[in-house]
Amino acid sequence: MMQRMKKFLFILITVLGSSYSLQAQTEQLMEKTFEKATKRDAQIEKYLKDNKIYDVQVSPEGIYYVKENHTDGAAINAGEYVSVHYTGKLLNGKKFDSSLDRGEPITFKIGVGYVIPGWDKGIPLFKVGEKGTLFIPSDLAYGSQGAGGIIPANAPLIFNIQIIQTEDEATYQQEQKKRMLKLQAEAEARSEAQAKIDQKVIEDYIHTKQLKNVKFLPSGLAYYMEKEGDGKQVTKGSTAVVHYTGMLLDGTKFDSSKDRNQPFAVQVGANRVIQGWEQGLPLFKAGGKGVLIIPSRLGYGERGAGGIIKPNSVLIFEIEVLEVK
Repeated sequence: MMQRMKKFLFILITVLGSSYSLQAQTEQLMEKTFEKATKRDAQIEKYLKDNKIYDVQVSPEGIYYVKENHTDGAAINAGEYVSVHYTGKLLNGKKFDSSLDRGEPITFKIGVGYVIPGWDKGIPLFKVGEKGTLFIPSDLAYGSQGAGGIIPANAPLIFNIQIIQTEDEATYQQEQKKRMLKLQAEAEARSEAQAKIDQKVIEDYIHTKQLKNVKFLPSGLAYYMEKEGDGKQVTKGSTAVVHYTGMLLDGTKFDSSKDRNQPFAVQVGANRVIQGWEQGLPLFKAGGKGVLIIPSRLGYGERGAGGIIKPNSVLIFEIEVLEVK
C-alpha cells in the first residue's frame, strides 16, 4: 500500500512539475514576443499575463492580437470596405458597445480614418472568416480625451471581432445602391399601409366627433373651415402668419402659439414645417380659421417627435391665419 502511495505521489509531482515547467516556458515565449515588439503597452501586457492569454502577437504599431481560428479567406486591404461584428470592452470587462446587440455588423472603408487608428491598423491583421481579439493601446483608440463618458481617458480597449466580408469600392457602391432601393421600397410599402390605417382612423374620428363639411385632399389630409377668410390667399412662396394649436386625437395638446401669445410666421414651400402644413396652409386666406387633420406620413411619420407625438400619430391642428405676406 505504501509503495503504491509513493508511486502515485511521484507521478503527481512529475505531472505538476511538467505543468509548471510548460507554463513557465509559455510565459517565457510570451515575454520574448513582447521584447521583440517595437511598441509596448504595460497595461495590456499586465492584463494578458494576469489572464494567462499566452498566444498573443504584437503588430509593428503596438496592437496586441489573438486569433481564435485561421482561414484561407481574403486578406483585407486599404481602400476596401470591410464588415465586422464586434464587442468592445474596457480592461475591467465593462462592455461599452457591440454590433451583436444590434444584430448588424459595422461596415466601413479601411485605412481612411472612418474608425479609430487601432481598427484601421488592427482589422487587416485578420482575414475574412477569422475571429479573434484586438487589444488596442489608448493612443490608437481615444487617447487622453476618452469617448462618450463611457471610455475613460488613456484607456486601452479590447475588441472581440469577427470579419464577415470585404468588398471593393465598385462592388460596395453597387450593393449600397441595392440596399438603399430596398430600404426605400420597404419604407414606401410601410407608408402605404399606414396611410390606409390613418384614413380609417381619421374617418372614425370624424364620425365620432360628428364633424361636418370635412374635405379630403388626395394625399389623405382632411380639413374643414370654421371661418372663411376674406384676405389674401396663402400661396407657395408667401409667408403666412398664424396662430395654431396642435393636438393628438385624444385631445392631448402638444404645442400652441396662443399659449405663448406669439404668432408663428412660416414661408410656404420652404419645407421648414411638416408636409401637412405645406399642403394645408394654401387652403386658407388671411382671416380664415379651420382645422387640419393630418395623417402620420404628412406629420412626423415613423419617428414621432418630442416623446409626446408617438410614431404614426395622426395630428390635429387648429389654424388661424392672421396675415399673408
